Amino acid sequence: MWKSILLLIALSAVTACASDPAVEARIEKLEARIQQQENMEALRTLAFAYGYFMDNGLTDQVVTLLADETEFCEITGYGRYDGRDGCAKIWNDILEARILTAVE
Repeated sequence: MWKSILLLIALSAVTACASDPAVEARIEKLEARIQQQENMEALRTLAFAYGYFMDNGLTDQVVTLLADETEFCEITGYGRYDGRDGCAKIWNDILEARILTAVE
């Protein structure tokens, strides 16, 4: 993250004096790379949060990771469920199955 901030500061300085099309093209490429890196970090954070919530049986928190427009969730062996409420049900079913397996 700090690299992104330093790069943006450097880009700001260059942008202030840039009128060369080649410099502008390079800046655009660097900005795209920064955005890609930030997107990858956001996905990594999301994946870690999902894993933590599932490992600890926090299915209500898993649902908070979903977009409001979530159409469905499908997990092999458990089925397909529609909408956020359906996704909450599938994760609760998975947690219940884990508990029953652990008790047996």
